[in-house]
Order: sequence, then C-alpha cells, then structure tokens
Amino acid sequence: MKKFFALCFWVLLMVASLGAYAEEIEPDVLIKNITQEVLSTIKQDKDIQAGNQKKVLEIVNAKVLPNFDFERMARLAVGKNWRNATPSRR
Repeated sequence: MKKFFALCFWVLLMVASLGAYAEEIEPDVLIKNITQEVLSTIKQDKDIQAGNQKKVLEIVNAKVLPNFDFERMARLAVGKNWRNATPSRR
C-alpha cells in the first residue's frame, strides 16, 4: 500500500514538473498546493488508505487533471515522434 501511495505521489510530481502552468499562480506554488491537498485527502480518507482505487481516481480527476495539460506534456516528452504516432499510441 505504501508503494502505491509513493507511486501516486511520484507520478504527481513528475507530471507537475513537465510544464504545468496556471494563469494566476506560479507553477511551483500550484504544484505545492495540489500536492498538499492530495496528501491531506489521502491521510484523512480511510477508504483510500485501504486501497480504494475508485476514490484515488476521484481525487486525480478533481484535483490533478483540471490543472495540467497532459496532451501537451506528452507531446513535449515524445518530441518529433508524436507526429508519427497513431491516435491510439498517443
């Protein structure tokens, strides 16, 4: 279970470090705020601590996804090969 939360936290930090920008909030502040909110929720929610993946996805959908452009980050990570990738590979 600890590995799962460590992986979630690592993914959040990696995604955030790939170029997440908010219009009014500095990127480092945005990342710190979202990370604190997610960790606080994890610490308080017994269902998440018990491994309820549905709850984890709810947090990700509510807190993480609205703040990061995952398609743009993927394009940046893949580079010139993005154009050659099929839609299913993207």
